[in-house]
Amino acid sequence: MCYIDENGEVFSREDLIKKITSLLNRIDSQQESILCVDVMESLEISDLGAIYKGLLKKEGKEIEQNQEWLLGLARL
Repeated sequence: MCYIDENGEVFSREDLIKKITSLLNRIDSQQESILCVDVMESLEISDLGAIYKGLLKKEGKEIEQNQEWLLGLARL
């Protein structure tokens, strides 16, 4: 079974778990996230997709929340 996001991109369960782990590590880069594979594999693929989508939104908010600072860097 695969998960298809709103852009039509197709993900396997393993792809989603890897992407979720990667996003968690980018959002909180001070400590590496290690997910329990047994727990992640027990979730429905739609739940994994929702987690992935939520993390993408959170990652996007990091840019939005720091936009003024980032624009200041561009002016240097």
